[in-house]
Amino acid sequence: MKKIAVMAVLALVVASPALAGDTLWTRTYAGAGATVDRGSAVATIGDEIYVAGQERVGSFNLLVIHYRADGEVAWARTFDIDTEETVNDIVAQPDSSLYICVKIEAPTPSSRLVKLSKTGDTVWTRKSARLNATNIAVDDSGNVFVYGSLLGAVMNDSFCLIKYKADGTQDWRHTYRFGDQNSAAGLCADHDGSVVGVGVVNDQEGPHAMAVRFTPAGDTAWTHYYPELTGATLGGVAVDLTGFIVFTASIGSGITVARCSTSGPIDWRVEVPLRSLPMVYNTVVCDADTNIVVGGQDSSNCVGFAKLTWGGGAVCMGSSDVVAMPYGLAVDASKRPIVVGQRNLPPPPCCFTVKFTGVPGVAESVAPTPAGAAVRVGARLVRPGTALSVEVSVPGRYSLALFDARGALVRRLHDGQLAAGVHRFNPGRLAAGSYCLMIAGKTGASEVKIIQVR
Repeated sequence: MKKIAVMAVLALVVASPALAGDTLWTRTYAGAGATVDRGSAVATIGDEIYVAGQERVGSFNLLVIHYRADGEVAWARTFDIDTEETVNDIVAQPDSSLYICVKIEAPTPSSRLVKLSKTGDTVWTRKSARLNATNIAVDDSGNVFVYGSLLGAVMNDSFCLIKYKADGTQDWRHTYRFGDQNSAAGLCADHDGSVVGVGVVNDQEGPHAMAVRFTPAGDTAWTHYYPELTGATLGGVAVDLTGFIVFTASIGSGITVARCSTSGPIDWRVEVPLRSLPMVYNTVVCDADTNIVVGGQDSSNCVGFAKLTWGGGAVCMGSSDVVAMPYGLAVDASKRPIVVGQRNLPPPPCCFTVKFTGVPGVAESVAPTPAGAAVRVGARLVRPGTALSVEVSVPGRYSLALFDARGALVRRLHDGQLAAGVHRFNPGRLAAGSYCLMIAGKTGASEVKIIQVR
């Protein structure tokens, strides 16, 4: 195996001067002397953000950036693993170790699974010949699964799934041939040690979208085909906390989101007004509330997201002012969507990262609107006794109550009529910590998290 060369990175990181209302911040990364930088995948640990992609300085190398929650760069490094590296996926572990799926572009392609420490040092790498690895997943026991398509008699001859232990020991490697061509498109870990993969299989009747559940031993528990998605390009898969499967498919100009039962059949599918790029395998995640978050481009080619409920209803949509190609999506512990990709203008092409509020149409300091009433709340208490500013555009009766991180009622701030305009409420002296302000109107309720800072 070729020894990995690690290079420190001098880069320009700038914030967008004009942010859309749905955007907390944007960061553009341009490595010193680089002609291209791209963010291909993103993962989070708590509110920390890890972006993996590639940077061209002569040839493509692996690029990894660690952002703090506020967008500050903790570290950024490049890795010269082989001749031409491209990245498809990254997974971050609770101990801050990182697994990255790297494809080596060559006449006979291969893939690398790279494990990094929390500081970006290489722990180990594992090579898979003739494999175009599209995704990785880590189960609750720390086992790592690599999923992709093998080069054989045809470009995508078979699906391939490899299981590694956390120390890099290969447990098993299996291939699966369901048709003449098997194009992998997404993998996620379930909570019982199994993994679910999606892809497209071509046979004499044409292309078929399909999902496969693999057991911890690599056997196929079931396969399910989706004739209603014939001709679709699949873009990613996730499993929510209840075990239901969600995947995305591009049909025409929109992204279809489908939720399946634990045995594979589709329960529902809806189309969101976003579009995806070809060969993008990380377009959907489930947050801690089992909401479904999808990333893509809006009709203006700007980076955006859509959030759906567990039942397929619309929660919200958001967009940025960044015209770019989105490749990766994640959600942090605060349920904030993060999208990464490549921005081409102005040149040179740069790696971009957008962190959204998750509450579209409003800034960070704005609460979700209770059924049409625009209520704006100062989202961060900078010192004890700071007042909360609430802006009401639709007059009516409102109830405002403050809860602590355990969900216990701290105090009621208001219960009665509020006229249109700005109102200030003093929550009193609070201990440092996290609090939630619940705002209820006559047709709905919402909440916004506020922080008391020491």
